[in-house]
Amino acid sequence: MSEPPVRWAIVGNGFARQVVLPCLRLVPRVRVAALCSRNAERARETAEEFQIPEVFTDYRSMIASAEPDLVLVTAPPHLHGEISVFALENGCHVLCEKPTALNSGQAARMLDAARAAGDRLHLIDHELRFDPARRKIRELIAGGWVGRVRHGSWTHRSAGYADPARPFTWWHEGSKGGGLLGAVGSHAVDLFRYWIGEFDQALGDLRIQVPLRNDPAAGSPREVETDDAFTALLRLRDGSERVEPGATVALDMSVAAPGPWVTRIEVLGSEGSLYLDEAGTLWGSKSGATTWETIAVKEDDVSKKDRELIPDTVWARSFLRYARRISEAMAAASPSVPDAATFEDGLRVQEVLDAVRASNASGGWTKVAAATGKGPAVRGA
Repeated sequence: MSEPPVRWAIVGNGFARQVVLPCLRLVPRVRVAALCSRNAERARETAEEFQIPEVFTDYRSMIASAEPDLVLVTAPPHLHGEISVFALENGCHVLCEKPTALNSGQAARMLDAARAAGDRLHLIDHELRFDPARRKIRELIAGGWVGRVRHGSWTHRSAGYADPARPFTWWHEGSKGGGLLGAVGSHAVDLFRYWIGEFDQALGDLRIQVPLRNDPAAGSPREVETDDAFTALLRLRDGSERVEPGATVALDMSVAAPGPWVTRIEVLGSEGSLYLDEAGTLWGSKSGATTWETIAVKEDDVSKKDRELIPDTVWARSFLRYARRISEAMAAASPSVPDAATFEDGLRVQEVLDAVRASNASGGWTKVAAATGKGPAVRGA
C-alpha cells in the first residue's frame, strides 16, 4: 500500500506561484490541497495551472476546510505571525517565509505558539542553508579551514527597483514589513549565524534611493517608506573558539543599482579566506598563498532534469532541496528537519534586524536584543 500524501496549503500567490509550486511538483508525497489569496481570480488561475482543488480568500476558512498537514505562509510579513499562530493552534506544521515577522516581539509570540504546539514543525524558509556551496562554507569553517574568523561580508547589487516607474506595493510599506533588510538581509544574517555564531551589536544605515513611486490603488505618487539599499556592520559575539575577539560581518546591499546582478560573499580567517561568487563558484586561499583556488562542491539531488522544470536560480534549487527534506521528515514523523531554520532561529534573526533598524534611527551602535517591538524605520533617502 502506498503512503498517503502530505497535504500542503499555501497562503500567498506571489513567490508561491513563481517558485514554490513548480518545485513542489517534484517533491514525493506532497499534494497541494488548497491555495489562499486575496485576489481570488489570480488564485483560481494558479490553481487551474497547478491542479490545486480548492481556492480560498481567508486562511482561517482554508485551514478549517482543507485540513492541511502543513501550512506554507508566503503572505506579506505583517501577516506571518497571525497566520502561523492560527495554523499551529489548529494542529498544522508551519513553514513561514522570511522575514519572520515585523519585529522580535511578534517573532517571540510565534515561537511561544510553536513550543505550545508540541511536535509540530515550525520552520522559516531560509532555503539558502540547503545550497551545496553555502553548506560547504559551513563545513570548512567548522573544520578549521579558515582558522578563527576575523570578518565576513555579503555584497549584493541588482536593478530590480532601480526604475522609478515600478509601482508602489506592500514591499514599500513599513507597516507591512517591506524593504530590503527583511527581504535579503534576513537571509544574510541567518547564514552567518548558521556558519559562525551569534551577533552582539549592530550599526545600520538604511536608505531609500527611489523615494516616490506611483500607487496604482490611489492613481498618484506615494512616498516609499522602506529601504531599497542598506549597509550594516555587525559585531560577532565573543567567546567562540571559531571567532577572533572583535570579529565583524559587513552587509552592503542595493536593489536599486543599475547594472547586472552581483552577489559576493566572503569569510576571512586567521589561516584562510573564502569567497562565493555570483556564478556560485566557491574560491579559497590559504595563508601565504598568492592565488585563489576553486573548492570542489558536491552536488546533490537536484538533477539536470529538475533544473529544467523549475526557475534557474539558487533560490529555487535550494527551496526544492528544502521541501524534499521537509517531506522526508514528515514521512518519518520527525520533530525536526536537520539544518533547517526554526522559529527560534527566526527570532534570533529578527533581533538582529531590530537592532539594525534601531541603530539607523539613533545613528549609533545598538545592542542586539536591546530593541524589540519596533517596525521598520528609515532615516532619510
